[in-house]
Amino acid sequence: MSTLIITTSTKLASISVYEKDMMLGNININVKKTHSSYIIDQISSLLSWTNIKIDDIKKVIVSIGPGSFTGVRIAISVVKGMFVGRDVKVFEVNELDALGYQGNMVYNNKVIAMIDSNKEKIYYGKYEDGKRCGELLIGKLDDVINLVKNEGYKLIGDAVLAYDKKIKENGIDISLSDMFLRINSSIFYTMYKEGLLREIDLFNLVPDYLEKSQAEKEKNGNI
Repeated sequence: MSTLIITTSTKLASISVYEKDMMLGNININVKKTHSSYIIDQISSLLSWTNIKIDDIKKVIVSIGPGSFTGVRIAISVVKGMFVGRDVKVFEVNELDALGYQGNMVYNNKVIAMIDSNKEKIYYGKYEDGKRCGELLIGKLDDVINLVKNEGYKLIGDAVLAYDKKIKENGIDISLSDMFLRINSSIFYTMYKEGLLREIDLFNLVPDYLEKSQAEKEKNGNI
């Protein structure tokens, strides 16, 4: 019984395959273009390399965001397209919660998980012992910088890499490498094993954007 894990919420797409609690394969690709042009090929390659057939997959873990509106939809659409009508259990994971969990493992300290939404707009959440403290938020980079300065949080997430120059200029140390700052889908499996993920019906699997998409804003006249 195999498990497929996928996230395309940020510029880094990460895919993993597990069999009996052992990772068989993991692909992480950082791209500038949309993931839709290659993600199916990458999943196909990973399954081929690990000798896993789609019928072998009985559990799927997928990120529901937040992150890129397009990116979040891609992973969910791929999962629905691949597994509709199949006997699989589907588990959803919030990308910020996964980053917060990963940050605790790396730092063993309280962290702010942050995802870039361009132009210094940030999706973020505060975490202690890998658990979320309070609500997930949308704010400016300066908001997060002030939190770090005043409350001593460590930082994790792709926004750290996107704005590393400004963060360092504010006297905040970034000691982790790119590999540890970005999410890796393998962390989702650890969260699953600890019972931290919610099982959901495939047809009820929806994105968690944290905010309305541009199309929704325009529809409501709130641009």
